[in-house]
Amino acid sequence: MVFGFLIDPEYQEIISKAAANAQDYNRSLVKQQTTDYVAKLEEEGMVVNYPNLTPFKEATEGVTYVFSNVYSEELIE
Repeated sequence: MVFGFLIDPEYQEIISKAAANAQDYNRSLVKQQTTDYVAKLEEEGMVVNYPNLTPFKEATEGVTYVFSNVYSEELIE
């Protein structure tokens, strides 16, 4: 860890867990807000296009391997 020489290992673990929890919460919050905002826009009459994502996933299939050690499987999906 970058800050390992400054903070006791006990606190490093606490900070790492808190950061992971905050990351999960943030992703969940952004997903819910996006869903809510899009629904509101549709209610107001906006036409929202939902493209078929399969061709995009197929075209970029090899890219996930490059980042598989950096990002979680959930995020890649």
